[in-house]
Amino acid sequence: MLFTKRSIVLTLCVALICVCVPSNVMARGSVTQHYLTLSAGGGMAQNLSAAKIAKANPGADAQVAFSYEIGKRGFFFNFGIGADYLFTRTSIDGFTEQTPRLDKDGRQILYNMVFSDYMEKQHTLLASVPVQFGYRFHRYAYFAVGAKVQMPLITQYSVTTKMYTEGVYPNLIDVVSKNVPSYGYYPEEKYTYSSKYDAPTLYVTPMAEVGGFLRLARGITCRVGLFVEYAIPVVGSHKTDILVDYSEVDLNPQTQNRSNMADNIRFRSMLNAQYNATMTEHAGEKLMKGLAENITFGVRATFRFNVTQSPSICICVTDN
Repeated sequence: MLFTKRSIVLTLCVALICVCVPSNVMARGSVTQHYLTLSAGGGMAQNLSAAKIAKANPGADAQVAFSYEIGKRGFFFNFGIGADYLFTRTSIDGFTEQTPRLDKDGRQILYNMVFSDYMEKQHTLLASVPVQFGYRFHRYAYFAVGAKVQMPLITQYSVTTKMYTEGVYPNLIDVVSKNVPSYGYYPEEKYTYSSKYDAPTLYVTPMAEVGGFLRLARGITCRVGLFVEYAIPVVGSHKTDILVDYSEVDLNPQTQNRSNMADNIRFRSMLNAQYNATMTEHAGEKLMKGLAENITFGVRATFRFNVTQSPSICICVTDN
């Protein structure tokens, strides 16, 4: 009977110890832990494909993902679904387009369109499938590597630039510039245009992350870390179009006007464009060295909800 009582007391003590062991210790032990995670992050994004005649400017990134995760002996692995928003910017200091033509009176001239402060903003929403493998090398620290497969869902861009026009006459020393709208020489004004751009169909995005753990509540922890991602297009077209499209603009010296120019001029995305053949410099050159590649880095928080099923404990007592 004494042996039975001792067995009962010992069993209860072991059970109590197991209940009191923190979940992070269990995760580092031999018991596999299961989690549902929700992550959100943001930071800086930048295009890496701009040619020398264009300039990539810093933008922004925001992302969210829902994943399933398993952990054992400090290692963890997760996969899920998510969405990423990229805001990138590309600019050109200025360029001039020059076309031989006749003026309103039939005189031979060189008609110049002079652009400056050319800025394009790209907005991209992508669906993503992230996969990540990591290790908790300290009670509060971890690192992880992985990759995403990303597919663009929404691709939009907007362009703002300043432009004025002028005429170069062979028999005149000075250029007739800006202030004679009846001859098609318009003052410098702001032009805008927005549309969709052709993005690569698929990206593969390697990523790395390092940071620390926070315990929020029983069964709820949070990883907060610095991450970096590099989006590489793997499926897409290299087709390009001219940067400035005048196909709908009335350029007849007798009927042209500034309102028609503003309403009908079209600017193609630099991600898919090359300079017009009539540019005074870099004619026909592409604005991108290839399909758009992006780098993103920032801070990500991942909330982990432990959904591991608690082991059932059976205490058996026999009467002797």
